[in-house]
Amino acid sequence: MPAVSAKSSVTNTEQFRTTPRKPYIMRKSFHSIVSYTPQKPLEEKMNQEQTTIGYDDYMPQPLRERRRVFSEISPENRALLVRTHVERWLTTNRPRLTGEQIAVVEEMILYITSERYQPDRDMEKIHQEAEALLRKAETVLSGDDVRQIVFERADYVPPVGSQNG
Repeated sequence: MPAVSAKSSVTNTEQFRTTPRKPYIMRKSFHSIVSYTPQKPLEEKMNQEQTTIGYDDYMPQPLRERRRVFSEISPENRALLVRTHVERWLTTNRPRLTGEQIAVVEEMILYITSERYQPDRDMEKIHQEAEALLRKAETVLSGDDVRQIVFERADYVPPVGSQNG
């Protein structure tokens, strides 16, 4: 077994902690959000009663639980959760955004429909559209803003005017 020096171990750890997230991580998250495919076979899903969950109950859950729930809800509910997140993010951040930035986020909101989550959707087309929209967002928004809009690992956005916001 090769010897590992304490110095090289610290250097690798420091590099790992200071390395920014790669753009492909955001792309993967964005694509997975707009084109999510349930883990269970379609036949099994069709025989189950689907749950409905609101954004305020969904987002505070741990990521693993959110993924599980997302796989069990209807395409309409998925779109509602994602759209609610982006709409709240826009409402909260609108005062600091430019007109161009607002227009891009509004375009993203219009893109989030239940058709994007239907089992019979055209995955290639959705990936191309999502990639183009994400590239557009990355040209006018900061990386942090894009990460918060992308939803899967984003922070909960309380409703405007709530005690949490």
